[in-house]
Amino acid sequence: QDSDHVVTVVLDTFLDVVFQDLKSVVLEVYSPRCPHCIEVMPEYEAFARRISTDRPDLIFAKIDDTKNDIPFEGFEVDGYPTFFYIAAGKKTPEISFVGSKALSHMAEFILEEAAAAEGATVHTEL
Repeated sequence: QDSDHVVTVVLDTFLDVVFQDLKSVVLEVYSPRCPHCIEVMPEYEAFARRISTDRPDLIFAKIDDTKNDIPFEGFEVDGYPTFFYIAAGKKTPEISFVGSKALSHMAEFILEEAAAAEGATVHTEL
C-alpha cells in the first residue's frame, strides 16, 4: 500500500513510475520477510516526507522483490534492502546501496547531490 510519500511499484507500473523524464526516483527493493527492510521502512517514509518539501523533483518508491522481477539493466539485487537512485531521463540507476545502512548512504547521496546541484545545503537527518 502507498504512504503519502512513498509509492508502491509493481512490474506493470514500473515504467511509468521509475523511468521519469522530469523527476529522479529513489527506489527501495525489499522483501517483506527481511528484518532490515521492516526496520527501515518507517525511516524511509519519514525521510521521504521530510525531503519532499526541498526536493519536489524527487519521487520515492518501493517494490516487493519477492513478487516482482525487475527485467531492466542495472537493477540487480544482491541483498535487502537495496536502494537505487535513477536520475531524471535515465533508464538505469546512477548508484545503489545495499543492506542495513543503505538508507543512510542513499540519504547522504541525495543531500550531497542536491547541494552540488543548487550550491546550497539541505538540512535533514534520519
